[in-house]
Amino acid sequence: MNSQFRQHLRERSGQALVEAIVALSVLTVGFFSILGFLIGAAGSTGRAVDQTAASFLAAEGLEIVKGAVERFRVIGDFNNFPRGCFEVDIKNGLGDDPANWPTIPGGGQCGQGRFSQTPLNFDGGFYDYDSGTATKFLRTIDVERASANSIRTRSIVQWNDKGGIRKEVSYEAYFYDY
Repeated sequence: MNSQFRQHLRERSGQALVEAIVALSVLTVGFFSILGFLIGAAGSTGRAVDQTAASFLAAEGLEIVKGAVERFRVIGDFNNFPRGCFEVDIKNGLGDDPANWPTIPGGGQCGQGRFSQTPLNFDGGFYDYDSGTATKFLRTIDVERASANSIRTRSIVQWNDKGGIRKEVSYEAYFYDY
């Protein structure tokens, strides 16, 4: 009986080691799968944050132009609203005459190879061109006459993502002299 027990132990020797290695392998694969998922989720979150900030900046660009258009409409000078390719922020755009807005140098049509090259700065409260820390966002505001009684405005925000790929959000609005 004792010899049968010893023979049984000899036949099973090493089996626990194999089971432990298999279990460890399964746990390792599971761990790295979860880690990969978390890393991917963190990257997606960063892209979503950039996309959201760019969307808000593009919308803000349209709001700046909207305020200026309303001013021109009230004083009865809608047809003389300046056209061009502008770098305008909330501080120098609201309340300022659009004729004084900083223009983007260069030839060609605005938004087709002619974009802002000046990054917006963030000062903890506002994005502007004057103060704060430079961000990755570039905003171009394109204002052109669409018809005798309308202005077409595009607010284009560009940035490079972590892979160096150029991303863009573009909003468009028409303002009418009613």
